[in-house]
Amino acid sequence: MTASLVQVPDYGSDEWVAKRRDGLGASDMASVVDLDPWKSGYELALSKRGEAEAIEQSWVMRMGHIVEPHGLDFYEQEHGPITRGETFSNDRWPRCWATLDGRRDDVGVEAKFTNAWRDVPRHVVIQCYAQMGIADLARVDVVRISSRDAPEVVATIERDEVVIEGLLDTAEAWFARYVLGDEMPPVDGSRGASRYLDKTRGDDERTATDQQVQLLDSLRTVRARLAEDERADRLLVNELKATMA
Repeated sequence: MTASLVQVPDYGSDEWVAKRRDGLGASDMASVVDLDPWKSGYELALSKRGEAEAIEQSWVMRMGHIVEPHGLDFYEQEHGPITRGETFSNDRWPRCWATLDGRRDDVGVEAKFTNAWRDVPRHVVIQCYAQMGIADLARVDVVRISSRDAPEVVATIERDEVVIEGLLDTAEAWFARYVLGDEMPPVDGSRGASRYLDKTRGDDERTATDQQVQLLDSLRTVRARLAEDERADRLLVNELKATMA
């Protein structure tokens, strides 16, 4: 397998958006295996098929683009010069690509802006594995930048050949099935799935199928249990307040 540098369009341009739809980036891989807390596999498929609603970047994402370069500056001060912003493809996994925040020889550098964690979460580890496989890296150093602490290298993710090959082979099959093919991933509870399905449902009245009746019964049961849990929650909060009064 051979890793190759790829020229990509300017970030945020129409050409860049089209390029992102035409394959899977390393940051998509956690969604492929349903381990991304922010984007489900169903939402990713909608995005790649051009059927998802445009969503503005969050404040955290915008801040990340601003402050993460400072994390790379810190890494250079500690470890020496790095090359920034390279995008790699790999002939073994033609539908996958990886854009690295930084690289020092065969070591990748991934900068993350967050106040939420110190131990690297699973979706970031998966992104690092994908980067190692596609760009042929020995390891990836994760630099954490927060608004409360100085930048620091919080983890080194070592190469695991079995995990990498399984992940990227799965991604290739996922793209062929759910983006190039006519099938969609199993529906999930994501907001993106809900918005999409709201647009596709019909307006005609019809008799419910047996499956729909069963789903409605399950929905009523879940909502009743949820209402009971909410009442119990309010009671416990007030009882706790009473002990503090």
